[in-house]
Amino acid sequence: MRQSKNRRHTGEEEYDITRNMLKTIRRSLNEEVEDGIYKLPEGEERADQIKFVESVSKRVDFNELKVYVTGNGNVEWSGIILQYGLEWKYTLESSTGVYMTSNLLQLTDDALSAISKVAAYYDIWASEWSDKLADIMGKEKKEEIEDEEGDI
Repeated sequence: MRQSKNRRHTGEEEYDITRNMLKTIRRSLNEEVEDGIYKLPEGEERADQIKFVESVSKRVDFNELKVYVTGNGNVEWSGIILQYGLEWKYTLESSTGVYMTSNLLQLTDDALSAISKVAAYYDIWASEWSDKLADIMGKEKKEEIEDEEGDI
C-alpha cells in the first residue's frame, strides 16, 4: 500500500502551528499593530518632524514613520528636503542607516550643509528610536508570553 506524500505533523508541531496562528490573529486584532506595523500614539510622529525641522531644514515633505514589530523589528522614516530635491531615508536595520538620493544636486555650500545635517541627525534619531523600539518590542514580547501562558 502506498503512503501518502502529505507530511503528517507531530503533536508538538501542530501545537506550534496553532500557537503561531493564534499569535497572528491576536496581533491583527490588536489596535496598535496592523500588518506588522505598530501604530504610533497620536502626536509622536509630529514631534519627530518638529525636531527634524529645527535641526536640519525648514522645508521638508515627510513620509510616514513606520515601526515594524515583526522579526527583530525596525523603524524607517523618510522624506524630501524640498529646496534641494534631496530624498533621505533613515532605518535602524543597519549601523549606517541613512540613505540619500537626488537628481542633479548642485553641490553648493548650503546643499553640502544640508547633507551633513541629515547625516548628523541620523545619530540622534537612531538613538531615540532604538530605545523606543526596544520598549515597543518588549511590550509585544510581553503580550506574546502572556498569550502563550494562556494557551497552556
